[in-house]
Amino acid sequence: MRSGFRLLVSRFLSAINRATAIACARLSVRSAIRNRPGLSPPFLKILVIRLDMIGDAVLMSPFYRELKRNLPGARITALVGDSAAPLVESDPHVDQVIVSKPVKNWHRLIVPQLAAHYRLAKLLRPVGFDLIVCPRYERDERAAYVLASMVDRSRVLAYDNDVAYRGLFGLQLKKDAGGKHEVQRNLDILRSLGMVIKDDAVSAYPSSEDSAIADTLLSQLSANTVKVALGIGSSTPANRWPIGKYAELVGCLAGAQSLSLVLVVGPGEDPLAADLAGQVNVPLVKTTGLTLLQLAALLRKCDLFVGNDSGPGHIAAGVGCRTVTVFSHWAGAPSGHRKSPERFRPWGDERFHRVVRPLTPLDGCTVCCSSSTPHCILNVGVDDVLDACRIVLNSK
Repeated sequence: MRSGFRLLVSRFLSAINRATAIACARLSVRSAIRNRPGLSPPFLKILVIRLDMIGDAVLMSPFYRELKRNLPGARITALVGDSAAPLVESDPHVDQVIVSKPVKNWHRLIVPQLAAHYRLAKLLRPVGFDLIVCPRYERDERAAYVLASMVDRSRVLAYDNDVAYRGLFGLQLKKDAGGKHEVQRNLDILRSLGMVIKDDAVSAYPSSEDSAIADTLLSQLSANTVKVALGIGSSTPANRWPIGKYAELVGCLAGAQSLSLVLVVGPGEDPLAADLAGQVNVPLVKTTGLTLLQLAALLRKCDLFVGNDSGPGHIAAGVGCRTVTVFSHWAGAPSGHRKSPERFRPWGDERFHRVVRPLTPLDGCTVCCSSSTPHCILNVGVDDVLDACRIVLNSK
């Protein structure tokens, strides 16, 4: 009974949040749509709004690089969420980074977040941006579109991802029906402006100081071992492959070669790391306390990353580390879904970046794994992940 009441309250708050966001977007558009000036070059001052998570920031790196290459004289300002900020602040193709910190519990009641967006928009409006890009393809849960409309809706370039915003911006791109990868969708925005894309590789940019810290940590391990980083956590519990299966995988890998482990430990994941460390008998270090860029430097020196669908896998791909990622989204599930590896796998040559996923869902799941705990991902076997690791490690 209590769970049903909580679900009802959650749906009610979501409806209020959505209605409030739509109303604010509409209120920010005071002049007639037919009178908007639209988008026209030159684009000398560009604002890119991307308030999403760590993996999204890595997948945006080709966008920033190609935007700067096509418009070397433009000043690019990135407005990002606080969790991903260090990755963007280190990007040499971004001239300025503004960090937007989410209001506490903003996802339950969006009004305080909209108020914060309004205050920020007042500071940004006098800059006079020639172009404001909102690359988010999914529904605008973080109200980035609303923030963009508050700054200058006539200069906004965004995907037509919500009927509430249709016709409000300078240019809106049609959504495609398939499961195109987010890197390509981000770059499609630049293509829509006539820009030429020469390189779609993802990147992260740790410093020499970050590398020195990584070297110090790795000095605890033998240099003559295959170094495998394990990303055992995820902010979404349903994306977590069981610790017992990771331990079994480590045993199989260690039986074939001299192995050492780097346990990638995010906030709140120390119990998971302790559980795994107690089940394996190989030398290991933990990344507890490292910054994102120090983690990037560490992963650059690893031979392989194996982990769940989460930010560290994207960072690994961004520094050239080979990856094997376990997804809960089964083969044959909708490729356009936000949990789909077709859209969100670590980007790169598939010889060096492989996905392992269930062949079928478990009972109760239809479009995606809808469980709040590990469920469909339990259908991924250790042998499947082991085979993928061997292929990636041996690929030339």
